[in-house]
Amino acid sequence: MPRNSQSVRIIGLMNDLRSASGVYPSHAASKYMVTVRTIYRDMEGLEKLGCPIYKDESGFRVVWRMQKTNGAESGEIPFSQGEKLSLLFASNLAKKLGGSSFENNILSLVGKLVARGNGTNGFQSAKNLFFPFVKGAKGYASHERALDKIVSAIIESRVVSIVYNSFHSGRVKKLSIHPYHVFEHSNGLYVYCHSPAHGKIITLAVERIKNVTVTNELFQPGPARNIPEISQDSIGLGSGRRVNVELEFDENAAKYVKERRWHPSQKIVEMEDGRVRLSMQVCLDYELTRFILGFGPAVRVVKPAGLRNRIAASLKETLENY
Repeated sequence: MPRNSQSVRIIGLMNDLRSASGVYPSHAASKYMVTVRTIYRDMEGLEKLGCPIYKDESGFRVVWRMQKTNGAESGEIPFSQGEKLSLLFASNLAKKLGGSSFENNILSLVGKLVARGNGTNGFQSAKNLFFPFVKGAKGYASHERALDKIVSAIIESRVVSIVYNSFHSGRVKKLSIHPYHVFEHSNGLYVYCHSPAHGKIITLAVERIKNVTVTNELFQPGPARNIPEISQDSIGLGSGRRVNVELEFDENAAKYVKERRWHPSQKIVEMEDGRVRLSMQVCLDYELTRFILGFGPAVRVVKPAGLRNRIAASLKETLENY
């Protein structure tokens, strides 16, 4: 049984509830490697969701069972209007992931719920409510098997052996990793993992991962698994020493800058003439440079001086292309 996976346990409990034997708390606790109290909490949670379960106290011990409707086991959890719309919204967001198993599975889930009814009246009429605006997305159809293996390894806390094509160095290298998370950033999927060879946390782009082998070796998840600090160093995915960066935006870009949260450390000061000053504690990586250049003449680097000189040099090189 995979560890640290409440969702897997709930699916198992739902199947047990439908069975003739039902769910006996102490047996379920042993089966799913949790406490009896946790099983009771799971049952209470399913009841709050509207799952038709009950305590059978007709025998010598209390057993949880699924109610039967017209001689058939129901097990259908009704959806509120807000929950239905949220699921549709999530299914549209998943389309940004270009053929990944996440996209395929959530679209399959919506299709099954609509086919079964299951409190999903209104799905068809609302299916075009949300529109996925996808540009610059990566394609994951050819990486689906590798992604599935990595997700499985995360659930089971297993060491993974991979071949990785590094974006920065251009080299292809073999790595052994302890995968902690899969996350989305700028229409791309990334693996947040510990690399024993590097002795630190690294971030890998899924489309650059090749030859995935899930080993039988288990790893002990460290604190980083529970408290990821993916975006603390950088405005993007980079890492490095943080410095105080101050950027000044003109009145045309001010509204756009104020409406967004660029980094947890950000501070925005409005100036009398309509300009704004954005300050952040971030590393001086490629993504910061790209962010600044994207504003063109609407931004000026106040400090540090080294960053200001780098931007000036980049603009000079750009001008020479014209």
